[in-house]
Amino acid sequence: MNPQLLVPFPTSVGEGNSGEHRVNKSWSKPVDFFATRIHYIDHIAPLWSALDESVRGSFYVPELIGAYAAGKGLDVVALKPPGVNNKLQVAPDGDGPLVTCSYGDLQLALHKKPRRPMIFMQHGIGLSFAHSAYAGGAGMQRDVMLFLDPNQHTRDLIAKTFPHKPGFVIGTPKLDKMVDPQNWKSGNWQAQGRKPVVCISFHWDGHAVAPEAGNALAHYKAILPLLAESEQFTLIGHGHPRIMDALADMYRSCGIEPICSFEEVMQRADLYVNDCSSTMYEFLVTGKPVVILNAPWFRQGIHTGIRFWEYTDIGPQVNQPEELLPAILGQLTVEEDIYAASRERAVKDLYPYLGESAKRAANVIEEFVLSKGPSHPKIDRVAGETIGIVYMGFGARAAKEIRKSMMSLRNVGVQIPVCVVGDTPVKGAQCIEWAGQSPFDADQRKNFQFRAGRVKPFLAGLTPFERTLYIDADTEFMSDITKGFELLSEYDLALAEELLTIGQLYNKPLAGWEINIIERDATIEELGGDRDIKFLNSGVIFFRKTEQVLALFETWGRQWLRWQQWDEQLSLMRALHECPVNYKALSVDWNHPHRHLAKIIFHNYGRGTARINVTSPEGIQHATANQ
Repeated sequence: MNPQLLVPFPTSVGEGNSGEHRVNKSWSKPVDFFATRIHYIDHIAPLWSALDESVRGSFYVPELIGAYAAGKGLDVVALKPPGVNNKLQVAPDGDGPLVTCSYGDLQLALHKKPRRPMIFMQHGIGLSFAHSAYAGGAGMQRDVMLFLDPNQHTRDLIAKTFPHKPGFVIGTPKLDKMVDPQNWKSGNWQAQGRKPVVCISFHWDGHAVAPEAGNALAHYKAILPLLAESEQFTLIGHGHPRIMDALADMYRSCGIEPICSFEEVMQRADLYVNDCSSTMYEFLVTGKPVVILNAPWFRQGIHTGIRFWEYTDIGPQVNQPEELLPAILGQLTVEEDIYAASRERAVKDLYPYLGESAKRAANVIEEFVLSKGPSHPKIDRVAGETIGIVYMGFGARAAKEIRKSMMSLRNVGVQIPVCVVGDTPVKGAQCIEWAGQSPFDADQRKNFQFRAGRVKPFLAGLTPFERTLYIDADTEFMSDITKGFELLSEYDLALAEELLTIGQLYNKPLAGWEINIIERDATIEELGGDRDIKFLNSGVIFFRKTEQVLALFETWGRQWLRWQQWDEQLSLMRALHECPVNYKALSVDWNHPHRHLAKIIFHNYGRGTARINVTSPEGIQHATANQ
């Protein structure tokens, strides 16, 4: 626990929600995220990554920006829009806690699930106006259960409106990776003997909310071509994402290169010129100067905080277009930076926990989830014997599926020790590094290179538990599975039957599974010729660590070596025939291939969600790093 966060969270459900039992049940589910625009993704993606995998859920975005989100390593659920003209008007599935950083996204989520527990992180610096969408506003913010605020200014505004709702100052997670000013000073234009780069940028036009929520574009637009012609600096253009497309066309018409990525702006620009965006303050972490653009409609007597007008000593303020060029040149050529101390003060005040913001926010969420949701009993013994779950994990894709499977167990209210045998550690699980032959056969065709028969027969000897559930990575727990461990008081082993009989096995064209028909027919003959025996699936196996079971697994490995095929289940059936143990055939409910029908365990087999491929024997040892 973080000692800074040890405060009593309110146990009441708060405004806009009702039913303590319902809320507790919802809080026990993974924490999902929702963002409908790229810059919202940028704000909350670091927080999603910082969350412990045991509580981290899915990241919902419109299909239109799904590729961008996936490129950041998020567990993306791309939502299809209801029509062609409203591609961003989507809402996330589920009813567990949801993190958003936009009032519009908050509205979309609550319109779909009015009782969903919401976590709201203010994006930007915390500019505030008399509107529900801003810090201190009301509206649907009444339904927020936890506020995550960038600085104390924002926290005070929200606490004034909602004095009894929990909220914490967590900083600005998107700036964590930009914490070291030396990273930006290394590109000093004087030291490099080049022309300085100046970026001019404008906020979106939100004047309907307040004049100061708009921008100064109309006031300075006419001077842009003159600035672009300057021989003393190179001018690039940026703007708020909501108007950047329109700005880009205007910039090009003026001979100005448009830059959509603000991170690129921070890298390239030696001076930032802006009217009233949060980016003006974000740029300060680079240690480089800024110029502030005022417009006649920015009311000097109206104080809404930060930009208006508490933190405007960070650079020269320009009131008229003809003042802009001298202000730019003055900042580029000044010998004594009279604004440096004010910029440092602004960074200190407005960006607390810089470099640790995402981690702090994750700690707040994790502790809040624990305080709201029901406790999950940890079960590590049944009938006096240790129990645990063993996965086989090779490669990043398998590790991701294992994390999801582990999370699904938590979601049904059970904690059981977990061990992963393989080459890729998984947070929250004991890891046993596989020291045997690589399970990858590079000579086989794509998607059928993994040979589970090289590993599974050794798991009985490797498991650290007296009673073990071996389960494939691509599984989801739908209900409590402790009964399976209890069955081992009567049986040495229990595994699930398939829907098909062994005689019904076939190879469907383009399917994600593969059966050796020659091996199938030989197995039928060795088992007595009965083609109607139910096929047994090795993706879910409960077993005790006994001499009989160890002998069975050894026989399994020997039987697999006869054909050494992608499927290892036929060899297990022959091993059970050759080396009989007292086993229980479980119903297909324990290993169901269709999620909507699964009652205990859903097994997503045949779809390749955990598979990776290698191109050569030399590439096998690098398979994890390359996937």
